[in-house]
Amino acid sequence: MRKLFVLVAFSFFVFGCATKNSKVEQTSYECAGLEACANNIMKRVRENSQWICDKKSNDKLVVVASKLSKSGDIIEVKIQSTSGDKEFDLAAIQAVQNSAPFFELTSLNPKEFKKASSINFSFVGNKN
Repeated sequence: MRKLFVLVAFSFFVFGCATKNSKVEQTSYECAGLEACANNIMKRVRENSQWICDKKSNDKLVVVASKLSKSGDIIEVKIQSTSGDKEFDLAAIQAVQNSAPFFELTSLNPKEFKKASSINFSFVGNKN
C-alpha cells in the first residue's frame, strides 16, 4: 500500500511501492495555492513510482532532490541520500522525471514559487 505525506519545506514522502501494473489516474495541473499544487505534484510522482514490490525494496529509503523552473521543468534532479540499491534509486529518479513538467508551478505567485522550486522526494519501500 502506498501513502504520501507532505512535510514542511517541501519534502514529500512516498511510502510503500507501486507496481508496474498500477492504474495511473489523470491528474489536473490546475491548482489554487501552494498546498493544492503540492498535492497534485505528490500524486503524480506517486503514480509514476514504478519499482517492483519485492523483498529487495524492504526497508529501503532514497531521497531525491530536485530544483524546478517557473515553467515546471526540472533544472536538476539528483540522489541526496541513497538507499544503497542502484535499481531502487534509479526508479525513484525516474518517478520524478516521468512526472515533469510540473505545470502547477506556473500558477504560483513569486513567494510561493520560491518555496516550491526545490523539492525533496523521499521514497520508502515496503516496511517489514
